[in-house]
Amino acid sequence: GEYSIVNITKGSTKSTFENLSIYPNPATDIVSIVSEKMFNKLTIVNSIGQIIFENFDQCESLSINTDGFEAGIYFIRIEYFDNILIEKLIIK
Repeated sequence: GEYSIVNITKGSTKSTFENLSIYPNPATDIVSIVSEKMFNKLTIVNSIGQIIFENFDQCESLSINTDGFEAGIYFIRIEYFDNILIEKLIIK
């Protein structure tokens, strides 16, 4: 099955399926998403499902200013051509 490894010492999340890195996690003012595979869409939603951020550009990496995000738990939905990944993001 799919699983994620959280590296607490470096504050990042690494998904083994698409070689995806989300760092720093927890984040305060900026978060970077880096994938070895191009993704088609990236969406960040809050804990009640409201869309906070959307990116429709095809890319392999993205830095997002999270300075305006309230502290809490968010979910990053990354859509690939053949798969969708959802990863947890914590904002301090």
